Amino acid sequence: MINSHLPTLSAEAYNELRTYATARINEGCQDWREQLLDDWMRDDRRQWGVLRAVRNTYGPSWLATFRFTEGEPTRPAKTKTTRSRCSHCGSAKPIGQSCGCFDNNSQ
Repeated sequence: MINSHLPTLSAEAYNELRTYATARINEGCQDWREQLLDDWMRDDRRQWGVLRAVRNTYGPSWLATFRFTEGEPTRPAKTKTTRSRCSHCGSAKPIGQSCGCFDNNSQ
């Protein structure tokens, strides 16, 4: 049941929820809502400020029904690695380029 007596979620609160959700998903969290509820219950510092006001105004049951208008955030696709480790010295280098350790060792 939707609580029609609750105020409309502000753009700032919406953006804070989106930022929180995206950050948790990028950390590998399976369910950002569950993590936020846990943070709310533990009074975690990550949710102080705007997210705390959301908790105090809307409550945990509201969060279960909340949906982002443009869809849920998702993890970004993995990009192709552009750096590798030198097999001789272990330094990071662009793929296909030498780090120069062989040149330095031959002097």
